[in-house]
Amino acid sequence: MTIIEHEGTVVEADNQRVKVEVLTQSACAGCHAKGQCVSSLDNAVKIIEATRPKGMSVAPGDRVKLSISRNSAVFALVMCYVVPFVVCLSALVTATVCRLPENVAALISLGCVVIYLVILFIFRGRISQKIDIKINSL
Repeated sequence: MTIIEHEGTVVEADNQRVKVEVLTQSACAGCHAKGQCVSSLDNAVKIIEATRPKGMSVAPGDRVKLSISRNSAVFALVMCYVVPFVVCLSALVTATVCRLPENVAALISLGCVVIYLVILFIFRGRISQKIDIKINSL
């Protein structure tokens, strides 16, 4: 099982949860032409929330390493990107096959994605149990 790791800085910590700020950089961040390229602008700061391990003391400002298994990362990717795309496309195709006007088909398609996202929000607790992000000290 492959592990994906990122280093970050603790922003907030309580007894159960830790919020870590991670700077993600594009693959071309080390390129000599990054100043001339538009794609090098996609550096972003992300806040990742993870469960605090028992017995680990962290405070805001501490440097930590976050790790996630590839299986958990793929599950998150599928739930956040693949399933909404399939829902949107299948609703659009179904509405088009039913000979609805294009604007109505588009609204139905987007409405189905919104419904999916609401369902995802309702079950976020169960989903977060399947996506296990571990925190380690540096």
